[in-house]
Amino acid sequence: MKNNGLFLIVLITTMLFTSCKKHENTKLVKTQIDTLTAIGVLKNNDLKKEDNDCFNLLKKIISTSSIQNQFIDNFNLYIEKKDDSKLTIKLFDKSDSQENTIGWIVFDASGKKLLDVTNDIDNPINLKFNISLWNKLIDCYYHSNGKYKIYDENLTDPICSDISTGEGTEQNCMFKNTSIELVYQKTKNKEELEKINYLLPQLPKKSMVKNINQGGIISISYNISYKKAVIEFLFDGGVTTISIEQQGKNVKRNIIYSAD
Repeated sequence: MKNNGLFLIVLITTMLFTSCKKHENTKLVKTQIDTLTAIGVLKNNDLKKEDNDCFNLLKKIISTSSIQNQFIDNFNLYIEKKDDSKLTIKLFDKSDSQENTIGWIVFDASGKKLLDVTNDIDNPINLKFNISLWNKLIDCYYHSNGKYKIYDENLTDPICSDISTGEGTEQNCMFKNTSIELVYQKTKNKEELEKINYLLPQLPKKSMVKNINQGGIISISYNISYKKAVIEFLFDGGVTTISIEQQGKNVKRNIIYSAD
């Protein structure tokens, strides 16, 4: 009997200990889950903010395009499909809880077209759209891929003047109704400078230096600030500086040639 009583005491003690341990483990796991969930929510919120910026740009390029749709003042959208060069976008009336389709748009990045395929997918309507918004959407959805961006090759010829200084020559030009990026591309594509092919395909977002060390050119530095970019070519025998500055709707470009 004594042995049976002792066995019973040991059994009860073991059960109580196991129960407490299980409760502690449950609390620990719950705390870990809550922590991970909180981290996940923070990350999701960050992503949502970025996604919302792109989403709003997508809505804007459609609403300000030449689209003809009776619901365009009260529409919402979601991306039905995304591949390497196209977004297929469903439009729906945002006051419709069923989200019935009111239109279809294709954002054709490689073809550089915004297409209304609502009525006939084989004969889409080619919409006119804001180029600046287009390029921002390429930043959003296609990693700033330069081959998908649109650069206006038909910029109005600038008003330019040449000045001789004691240190060299300077060309001052004013481009009407354009942007720094477009003037950069025009300067690069027109090959107006010696060794212009060494420029980066896109104007960088931050200041940097690109070392060249060939063809007589040592390096190219990019000094990027608010509404201004200064690019300096360092040659063995001198320096060429390109200054591109946004002035309202216009862009001023100075090219300064300086000898050592």
